Amino acid sequence: MSFNIHQKFKVVGIENLTLKNLTSLSNLYLPLIGIEAFTVYMALMHQPQRSNKDVTITHVELLNQLNLSGPRLIQAREKLEGYGLIRTFEQVLTLESQWVYEINQPIDAENFLSDKLLVKLLSSYLGDDQFEILKTSLLPDSAEIEGNNVSKGLFDIIREDNFDQIEPVKPINKRSTAWDEARQKDQPIIDFDLMFEMLKVYGVSRMTLLKNKDNLMLFKKLYAIDDLKLIRLIQGHMLDDHQIDIKGIENELRQEFQQRQEVTIQPVTDVQPKTGNILIDQANQLSPLEFLKNIREQRGGVVTASEQYAIEQLIKYGRLPNPVINIELYTLSVLQDRKTLPKAILEATYSDWAQANIKTPSEAIKYIQQREKKIKQGQQNRTSSRAGQQKHETKPDWDNQPIQEVSSADQAKLDKMLAQMEAKRAIKKE
Repeated sequence: MSFNIHQKFKVVGIENLTLKNLTSLSNLYLPLIGIEAFTVYMALMHQPQRSNKDVTITHVELLNQLNLSGPRLIQAREKLEGYGLIRTFEQVLTLESQWVYEINQPIDAENFLSDKLLVKLLSSYLGDDQFEILKTSLLPDSAEIEGNNVSKGLFDIIREDNFDQIEPVKPINKRSTAWDEARQKDQPIIDFDLMFEMLKVYGVSRMTLLKNKDNLMLFKKLYAIDDLKLIRLIQGHMLDDHQIDIKGIENELRQEFQQRQEVTIQPVTDVQPKTGNILIDQANQLSPLEFLKNIREQRGGVVTASEQYAIEQLIKYGRLPNPVINIELYTLSVLQDRKTLPKAILEATYSDWAQANIKTPSEAIKYIQQREKKIKQGQQNRTSSRAGQQKHETKPDWDNQPIQEVSSADQAKLDKMLAQMEAKRAIKKE
């Protein structure tokens, strides 16, 4: 039976998270699953009905609590399933289905960062520099102790004949974790025999192929390529010692993917007339990098290299005009007071606005205002419907991040900043 929001569900599994779990969830899983999936996970974890294991509630109640639609809930749930944070069970009843969500704890930072697949996914999402900073902050200090290690080993203190009378031990049937199951499900298949036969003339050993199995399977899954394409990539990225240049393959695939998303951008030759609105005029007349650079200069900051790269990618996508990208930068940097703009936030906002078919700065401002009004209305409705009950707060996404009310003093500062940007631009033109 298909899912519908009026069906009931109950939640089982862990009921509390340790500090290690929370650290891993908020630092490592969050960039991969996104804020909506994170919010759904925390909401399921803290369902008040969990005190009675037999109590079920409808999905409508959960959707009202989170201000989500049914399709977005399913999308978030599937992300949680994919990373082993929940398991979903459908129980087919006589007339309908009901659902059981088993909550699983996230793996800790040490185990997460020792998993090649998870590391590859996270580093490709955050970028190498930001990933290394995160990795350093989460892993314990592994500084070596000075001096010679003179500790005895196991076989230094036991004798082999101590094991002669020991009965064979039956293997322990260890239950696989949710992450193990999620990782194995729909795993791509690679014909390593074919690959070895076609690459052995290049000096590639079977051991080399198996050593890089995780990376090769990830490439095949992420970029939807077949074995022959993978073989050609390996042939084109061989090192002098007959090893595979995995980084080179990754860079080529990433560039191909970016190029498929890029569209031809026609240069804007017409000067946009002034509207009398300083913000819109600045957005129309400056490039995104110049626009953000001016904002940062007014605040004593700089545009980072990762921000420059991310903005250049947004421009290459060509789904939004530059003036609209400028309003996006203004919203995130000024209205939401973000000191830095991670690539994930920029692309999430860009994708949302592109799907909303926003074409002008005025449309972007109207879109922000309508979203803010809708969020406030939803908050008021939930507050009134849950009078007397404890409010459950969830971490907001960029698109339900309330934009702070601007005081008269703050508005004056913003107007001054925009005026300084305009004056600076006028001086450059002279």
